[in-house]
Amino acid sequence: MRSFIFIILTLFAILPTHAQSEYISGSRDIDSDRFCQLDGNYGLVILSKHKDLVINVVNASIKPVINVLAQPNGEYEYVVSVDANDTHNVKVEISRRGNVYKTEFVQNLKPDFLIAYRVEELSNPIRIEDQTRSNDAILDATKAQLEFSSTIKNLTVNCSAQLEATVSKNVSPADENITIINVVFPIEKIKAAREEIEKMIQEFNVLDEKLNAPDKYNLTDADLDRHTLLETQIEEKQKELKRLTAVDIYSDNTNHISVDISELSARSKKCYVVLPIVVEKEIYKTECSAYMTQGAQLYEQRKYKDARVAYVNALESKDVLLNMKPTIAQNISECDSCTKYERLAGLSLKRIRQMRESGNATQADLARYASAAIEFTKVLYSYNHDVFYLGLIDKLDKQIKDLPLKISFTVVEWETLR
Repeated sequence: MRSFIFIILTLFAILPTHAQSEYISGSRDIDSDRFCQLDGNYGLVILSKHKDLVINVVNASIKPVINVLAQPNGEYEYVVSVDANDTHNVKVEISRRGNVYKTEFVQNLKPDFLIAYRVEELSNPIRIEDQTRSNDAILDATKAQLEFSSTIKNLTVNCSAQLEATVSKNVSPADENITIINVVFPIEKIKAAREEIEKMIQEFNVLDEKLNAPDKYNLTDADLDRHTLLETQIEEKQKELKRLTAVDIYSDNTNHISVDISELSARSKKCYVVLPIVVEKEIYKTECSAYMTQGAQLYEQRKYKDARVAYVNALESKDVLLNMKPTIAQNISECDSCTKYERLAGLSLKRIRQMRESGNATQADLARYASAAIEFTKVLYSYNHDVFYLGLIDKLDKQIKDLPLKISFTVVEWETLR
């Protein structure tokens, strides 16, 4: 086993992986999970410093709703709402606009709850391979073990303090360049946490059944308070269990890799190899990537029709990768959406200009079309965070505030605007 791991580590030390100059990585951010009113739909939130992420839920049959929110700390939140009638076990692909490289993950979502991921670019990305054999085990019937082998310097393995794990680091006797990190932890901690949650869920379900059958059961105020408290406590305990069973692996300027130990039983042993992904500093050019880059530049310049042509060329290029086609198709779809809302905003502004030139415009009509233009421009800004749109929104908003009217507006009403 050790000699096999040595061969793998040696090979990957000399074989580069084609990648962009900065590698994109997605990882769970459990602390950023939160409840959110989504009308019963499933939720996902992507946190990133980049305003140009393209998010594609590959297996969604109903197009998800994605809202992008700029945060005071300079980050962006991409809130993804997946229809309640669609799948809750989503496969998500994320890339930066115009880039052929992506990160992807599969996640089980919950209604009215945002599962958080963080997407970032890194200069020293790492990955992990499971090298566990069927006969790997330890003798202690109360514990389980993880073993990480790597040539990466300063590799760190972090566990929750509540896990009470023992972490040891040793140089491999077979090769002084390989470090072996062992993590040994008691299974009882995980078992106790899971059992506590199961008991709380059982109590909650009993109260829930009574709550849904008021004619059959008489619930007291104390029962209702307990039902509400249990709902909150169960969610918190489940979060604590996730933190308890997530082992974090990283090094200097690398992505974080989380290893889930929730399913490990007594005497289990898992063996992993942690490998560097060698980033090519030279630009890796293909016909597809050239068109993708061109599309991104045109999109940034708000030339959505031209950007669409570039993305279609990328999709039809001779060297396009099969697994990139859904991402490129998502870029094309976003160009179409921007073209649509740009047209609607333009028609609203054109109508305002026509009414002013005619000299017979009412305050109500002006406010109505200005409100329409604002809503369409807000949609455009959600796709492309260009300050031009913010300036236009601010200008129109000031015009409306100068009118002594209260205007409500719904985008759907304007779908037939010509």
